[in-house]
Amino acid sequence: MPSFLLLPVLFLWEELFSAALWFGGSSGRVLAIGLAAVFSAEISASDAILFMLTTSLAQDFYKRFINRAASDDRVLALARWAALLSGATGALLAIVLGSVVNALTIFYTLIGVSLFVPIVAGLYSRRTTSAGALATMISGVCAALVVHTSTAGRGASSLPQSPALLRRPSCG
Repeated sequence: MPSFLLLPVLFLWEELFSAALWFGGSSGRVLAIGLAAVFSAEISASDAILFMLTTSLAQDFYKRFINRAASDDRVLALARWAALLSGATGALLAIVLGSVVNALTIFYTLIGVSLFVPIVAGLYSRRTTSAGALATMISGVCAALVVHTSTAGRGASSLPQSPALLRRPSCG
């Protein structure tokens, strides 16, 4: 039987899994294994994201654009500081955002606006540069922030539409 039929008073979808394990008649062992699996997946994903972010900041950004002559010890020290600051920022965001859905919405918005144009341009143009890719990433994030701020968080679909953009050519 679906969990929402067993628990009709459940208001938060984020609590559905734990509530279904708790009230679904499972033994304590099944509950412990289920929660351990969820916790393990969360830690694994967090570790992968933290590793990816610190490596990108230290190797791809710092060593490529700021200090090309940086020693391995300097890059390692910067990666450690980046890991500390990124972990603290992640903990603060988890407290402030309050929902996994909110965090994923922000994450995928930033990934979409920062990587779509550089990847498509890199695939179809021969004149792309690293500086151009970085400029499009920064401008994409800035544009997303402007749209988010100007629409009070409702997104681009709430902006007024131009009648010229809404016209479609007839198909026959």
